[in-house]
Amino acid sequence: MSDDRKGVIRWELGNLNTIVNGVFTFSPPVTIAGLTWKISVTTECSPRMFNIRHLVLYLHCINDKAKTHRFWRADHYSLLKMIHRTDESRTRCQKLSENCKSSKPSQVLKPFTIDLMNWGFSIYKWSALLDQETGFIENGKLLFEAHINVSDTPGVSVEERIVKDFSTENETTDVCLIVEDKKIFVSKWALTMQSPVFKAMFHQHFAEKNKPEIEMQDVKHEDFVNFLNILCGSVRDVRDETVEGVLDVADRFQANSVLETIEEYLMHNSKFCIAKRLILSDLFRMEILQGHCLWLLKTTNDVHNLQMDDLFGDFSINLKARVLDRSLAVHQ
Repeated sequence: MSDDRKGVIRWELGNLNTIVNGVFTFSPPVTIAGLTWKISVTTECSPRMFNIRHLVLYLHCINDKAKTHRFWRADHYSLLKMIHRTDESRTRCQKLSENCKSSKPSQVLKPFTIDLMNWGFSIYKWSALLDQETGFIENGKLLFEAHINVSDTPGVSVEERIVKDFSTENETTDVCLIVEDKKIFVSKWALTMQSPVFKAMFHQHFAEKNKPEIEMQDVKHEDFVNFLNILCGSVRDVRDETVEGVLDVADRFQANSVLETIEEYLMHNSKFCIAKRLILSDLFRMEILQGHCLWLLKTTNDVHNLQMDDLFGDFSINLKARVLDRSLAVHQ
């Protein structure tokens, strides 16, 4: 295995006041095997932590080149450590977590994918950690390490494809769509395979069935081209600036593959606030996204902040009811 598939993140966190409950504090990124790796810490005080604040250490793996909807996987063997300052033998899992019986640092064996880009575990009670006698704090600083060894990365090295404008004919196109007076050349077969609406248009008893040119009503050219690029696999990324227009087109033409792509993007890559993402999940019936956003509301303060957001007034009755259910759950 080449050295570019192995690496170490060594991160000294100097200001413990930056560690906030439920908020990630990240190490600088390191590139290993074409992927971006980081470690982060946060604290959690929840029923699974017996309502006692614990420090939680995470390992993150991000594929910057295939941001959202393309399959990729990183098989790896990684060791996460919080370094004891005076006794290396105490830099062990059993010394960092009461529930861990292993005498070795925590072994992270789960592969990272588009659906799992971080993995973490509780390593110490916060109140005990702050005690200088535990030996993990030196000059007000904590030291963390991640030793990463990547064995396989299917789907990672695929090159990005070129964005198309579909303005010219080629050997694969057999129909011209007119959108806002602009010609778009596409393949009937490609659209039929992805959209039942296009399938009906091209193969059932519709007036458009045998027309060489079909005018598309009530759709913007830019939105439709962005939609086609995702549908046909020409690009890998979705952007916040274009996502709503693409959602409108994908929903109209029942293109589930595009809707799923955008749902994954909104879960993992979008900079939209939770309120905005919840509204989109409600409008376009993206249940996985909605459940994910509600899951992110982990405290009563999280729910309160959402309810104070200006966008909360745009929530449907059903969506407000789900937020209320989540509020009751985090109170328990």
